[in-house]
Amino acid sequence: MPESRPFARGLLWAVVAASLTALVPTPASAQADSWSFVFTPQVWLSHIPKNGFVAAPTINTIAGAATTSMFTVVESSPTAAVNPQWGAQLAVQRRLWSFAVGAQYVSFGTQNDINATQSFELPLSPSVLVPVPKGATIAQERVNTDRFDLDLALSRFFGDVIEERLDVTAGLGFKFIYASASRHFASSITTPAGSLSMTYFQCTGTTFNFADSAANTNCRSRSRVTEDDYLYGLTVPLGFHVHLSDDGKWVTTMNITPFFGVENRKDDDVVYQTTSTGTAGVDRIVRLDGATFAVGATADAGVRYVFDHGIAVYGGFRVQFINGHQQYLAWGPMVNVSLRFGGQ
Repeated sequence: MPESRPFARGLLWAVVAASLTALVPTPASAQADSWSFVFTPQVWLSHIPKNGFVAAPTINTIAGAATTSMFTVVESSPTAAVNPQWGAQLAVQRRLWSFAVGAQYVSFGTQNDINATQSFELPLSPSVLVPVPKGATIAQERVNTDRFDLDLALSRFFGDVIEERLDVTAGLGFKFIYASASRHFASSITTPAGSLSMTYFQCTGTTFNFADSAANTNCRSRSRVTEDDYLYGLTVPLGFHVHLSDDGKWVTTMNITPFFGVENRKDDDVVYQTTSTGTAGVDRIVRLDGATFAVGATADAGVRYVFDHGIAVYGGFRVQFINGHQQYLAWGPMVNVSLRFGGQ
């Protein structure tokens, strides 16, 4: 199971304690003249094949002797088939308006296989060279990520867009995501002559010298590094609710929430990518962090059943995509239970 860093664990307990993410009001109470409150805990059984919150390295150094043409990183893959995302929403409703605050948390892992792109020899020592065939896995990188979301949204209810069949909700909101990742190499190449471990380099300069590692006076090696990622921006929650029965108890719902904002990633000077300077053995460091424009969307569709006394259950399927520095993708089934108080 991916390890949780202390700050992220604290955020998880904050979510549980606050009991505060589906930012769409419950249509059953949207036209109440008095104040009502809707509490909705949920779990999203997400599958996360792409971890866009961390840099995707295309270059690492092996014993200080590697070039960008020697190996490449295969597209990352998840270390678990399902990663539950726990969350909840608290909505305040009056007449046609609803204000909701929600949060969710997930801890998940991904891995990167680093493969040789050509046959070459790696030096274990000045007198020992290890042959590496093309396509061989040099090492495997493990990335453990904790993610916390906070959502705010103000929505309006439009009833009977199609009389007695279709209701619509629309609004504006704000989304904040904090993702914290820890990464290390879980395995490396092993030969009869010994093992060759991979390492990270933190460099404050602009170049990295592969030909002469002693020249990298502005660098230090690390066996484990961390990254922090922040996304924040505008959301536009939209909901479409089709009544399947005349009594309004069965409703099929489709929600879509576009996101437009900024991603600000901090890599702490770790070298993940380089490009040639034209000088043999010396590459220019390409930074994969900083601020960039980010867009995405979250969508789910499912069926809700409304019981008497303000209780409703929902089961559906959710997909989320975010494109900033890298692409983040997740999908899977989701269930929630809504408890309404007041507004009778």
